Amino acid sequence: MQIQIKSGGHGTCKYPQHSQPQCQFGNPCGFTCTDGYSPYPYSRPTECICSKPYMVCNDRCGLFKGCPSQYYKRGEASPSYGLNCAKGLTTCPIPGRGGEYFECVNTQNDLESCGGCITPSLPSYGYYSTAKEGADCSALPGVSDVSCVYGKCVVYKCSYGYSLNKVGECVPIKGYYA
Repeated sequence: MQIQIKSGGHGTCKYPQHSQPQCQFGNPCGFTCTDGYSPYPYSRPTECICSKPYMVCNDRCGLFKGCPSQYYKRGEASPSYGLNCAKGLTTCPIPGRGGEYFECVNTQNDLESCGGCITPSLPSYGYYSTAKEGADCSALPGVSDVSCVYGKCVVYKCSYGYSLNKVGECVPIKGYYA
């Protein structure tokens, strides 16, 4: 057996992000996806993806109501005390915390702070957010499937009793009462 191992063709396996090697019949470079990611394509996977309705939050794939920044802990500090977000992230006040606590948010794809911060900052804390006001896509009336794409809420499906109009909003169907 040692001879077979040493004399066999030596290849190098490359594994995609969010995977770990796994022995599989007929596939010496087999892997299984981790962190909630799924193999793609299904028959002979080459990558691990996070597919709908799941979203990526802090390098994990799953169903999340929100996604706090992995760079700073929620409520760690306010910008007046030096909170600086990584490139591509916006410093936003945390809803329900009176504008005193902040988090770093990617407002280009965050479902609950789409296009900007959902909560305005308060001047009494010495910090004015330069970010424009955003939208909570998950709270839009009549929406059942929505994403934040490039800072805009994109509606894919409306709830029962609503229909999608030409501008991408869910509007109540006339004569329907819930």
